[in-house]
Amino acid sequence: MNRPLIRILRLAFMIAACSLLTAGCWSRIEINDRAFVTAMYVDDAGEGRVKVSLGFPLPNRLVQGQAGGVSSEGNPYTHVTKEGNTIAEAVKRIQNDLPRELNWGNNRVIVISSEYAKKGILPLLEFVGRMPYQQLKTYLFVSEGEAENVPRMSAVFERFPSEVLREFARTRTTLNTTLRDLMSVHPYGGDLTIGLLRVDEEIMASEKNQTGHWVGTKGAALFKDYRLIGKFNEEQTQGALWIMNRMKSAVLKVSSPSDGKAITLDIISSQSQVKPVWKQDELVFQLKIALEAHLLASDSKLKITDPGNIVQLQQSMKDEVEKIVRQAFDESLKIGADMFKLGEIAELYYPDRFAGIKKDWQSYYARHADLKMNIQAHIKRPGGEQEPMRPEYSRNEEVHGGS
Repeated sequence: MNRPLIRILRLAFMIAACSLLTAGCWSRIEINDRAFVTAMYVDDAGEGRVKVSLGFPLPNRLVQGQAGGVSSEGNPYTHVTKEGNTIAEAVKRIQNDLPRELNWGNNRVIVISSEYAKKGILPLLEFVGRMPYQQLKTYLFVSEGEAENVPRMSAVFERFPSEVLREFARTRTTLNTTLRDLMSVHPYGGDLTIGLLRVDEEIMASEKNQTGHWVGTKGAALFKDYRLIGKFNEEQTQGALWIMNRMKSAVLKVSSPSDGKAITLDIISSQSQVKPVWKQDELVFQLKIALEAHLLASDSKLKITDPGNIVQLQQSMKDEVEKIVRQAFDESLKIGADMFKLGEIAELYYPDRFAGIKKDWQSYYARHADLKMNIQAHIKRPGGEQEPMRPEYSRNEEVHGGS
């Protein structure tokens, strides 16, 4: 084959390759024909039926050039609700009533009502587990009331209700449990904790003093065998966050070592590490927590310029954190549920030994698990005021820790 012919063939090949890059998406669904799911809400409809609500943004109300990019015609989001014998049937009915095709690639939030969760969430796991476009980092929440009421919130600080919930999880205001967590606990009995939401009706200044729905956090929901069996209060939820190394920040109130009055600390840094140690039949989880805090407020006459007082205050801080963590761990033993995913850690360290108890892990955990804590606390900044600010504490008074 002569060289001119080779050059012509090469040129033809390059032209053909470039034409492929400029080809249109004729086999794809246009973006204007899609309805992007941003949140999913699941309720119990009674008589064995389920109610599903899907949240969507409304592109026709997202107007460029206006404040916040939102049209004044109404909210830039909506949700559509249908019932069915199964989740799939309810979702299909939603699809039948939409002029666009559902797209799940942007869904980041799933909210389950407490009534639905009490009956078991395995059907939900079965549905989302078979969806190729449902991302494993989707956040899970449990609503105290009906989940359908959650997207009715007034999204004051965000454009969409789903963004409010995502920020709760991202900032670790509550437990940031994901779909990945839900799927990973199956071999260990289906035990886990999920952040709990509350829905209140309040008079809202942002809505011209009209009554609206306000959604906030309220501890955590406890699951055993994929069924809701109890709840953590806010303090116990903090303990769960420390055990699972998901604590980002917290406000901690401790008693002053001098007079027992309240001192408030801001936890600015927290790192936790768990190591299991088997001692005959007893499985001890050694929890190491490293904390840094700032002093926020003090009702005590404790003089914070005294290094000895700071050492005592750090000990009070350690004692309070240990108490909070112990409450959460003891509750898990009481109900026999490894909601902190400690079984995964034990299996990682002792794969052969754990294989012998894996089928009965819940029972073994309740009878043989224990927790030992090593907490290191450091008060990084005691505050700008070096002396007690309360007027009843005279600056001339000696205010050492033991006085």
